Amino acid sequence: IRYLYGKNLAKFTEGEIDVLSWYENQPIDKAFYAGLRTTGRNKVKITGIQALAYSRVQANYFATLSEYKHGLLPDHLRVNGTAYLKWHNHQLYQSVSCSPSFRYQHLRIGEKFSIAEFPEDGSPLIALTYFKDLSLDLLGICRDTYLASESARVRLHPTQTGGTQVTWQNAFPSGWMIDSLPLPQSLMQATVLITTESGIALEAATVGIPVVIIASNQSFTSNPMPNFGRNDT
Repeated sequence: IRYLYGKNLAKFTEGEIDVLSWYENQPIDKAFYAGLRTTGRNKVKITGIQALAYSRVQANYFATLSEYKHGLLPDHLRVNGTAYLKWHNHQLYQSVSCSPSFRYQHLRIGEKFSIAEFPEDGSPLIALTYFKDLSLDLLGICRDTYLASESARVRLHPTQTGGTQVTWQNAFPSGWMIDSLPLPQSLMQATVLITTESGIALEAATVGIPVVIIASNQSFTSNPMPNFGRNDT
């Protein structure tokens, strides 16, 4: 379907096409780009945008020479920050550079990062991940700690909201509750953030909130935290 959508878009559009595309190098991305280029590579200019936090173990984000030769990559790549620039093969794109990431604009006040003050009435914040099994594993580990008697807040992944909230609440101790605040407000009330591979960890650390990454005992863990500052004194 994505291939046909791209093909028809290119076929029925006059002149050159500039495409801004959310880009994770998934099969749906490749199919879309292949469809767009059925009328010729020069007609379409694609900018792939990776406006999210990811780790180096997520291999799909990193293109290969074979994908480039088959026309399955965007012409330009835009990433969140300078650290990601070093992770990619620049020879596979016409340009690789940073772009705005509006999701993270709450982290800055003017030219400076906002820093959270330790809240007197704050509580631990547990951020679930996209994968159900990893999230249940995380909740089980937290239930077996002192957190079971705390008034912890659990932030569901966007794919877990709606009718599934009751299902998740059944896995909570009685003192826990679902966190539904806007993320900036939620972080300002957090004493610590606990997760397995949620990108919120990077946002929390940026504003000075302690972060605990709990590795999965079922599979590898896509830790979004960078290595900067580790083991430094």
